[in-house]
Amino acid sequence: MPKAKSKTTDELTLRYAKKIEPHLELAKRAYGLRNQDTPAHRASNKYTQLVKEYYDKGGSLVALAEELGVAYSGLRRRIF
Repeated sequence: MPKAKSKTTDELTLRYAKKIEPHLELAKRAYGLRNQDTPAHRASNKYTQLVKEYYDKGGSLVALAEELGVAYSGLRRRIF
């Protein structure tokens, strides 16, 4: 039997998806060295910070990836 999602996790996912979405498009444009100070890199760093915060609070990367429409592997690499 599939495990039911808890209401808390769903709320957490939606809350963080809303926080991440404004940074998503610009973060996708970040390339090259990670220590560059460009708008795209700042957005990428903020995106990573929010994903880590979400994960530390018990959020599901699979659920967040689905909500944001991004690849799970892309989120996972930001955490590990």
